[in-house]
Amino acid sequence: MGRLDDLKRMKATAADKLASADLARRAGDAVTGASSLIDGAESVAERSGLTNKKGEISKLKVAKAAATPGKTTRKVLGALAEEVQARRAEESPRD
Repeated sequence: MGRLDDLKRMKATAADKLASADLARRAGDAVTGASSLIDGAESVAERSGLTNKKGEISKLKVAKAAATPGKTTRKVLGALAEEVQARRAEESPRD
């Protein structure tokens, strides 16, 4: 029975290591995805004119934009479309 118990213990240890490796990979993917979202949001803000001279999102410009939601929506959606097109062009350059 000692060998059978050892084998069961080894199997459980291997399963735990595989599960933790999968979790680590998923955590890495989540961090990469979040970073990509942040980069995208910053690019859209810059393209839609909501950043200051330093490239940071301007609270004043965002507040002004909130006063004209229709115009802001058009600007932000236009900037989002430009960003999506730019990223697609980066990912699959045409020959």
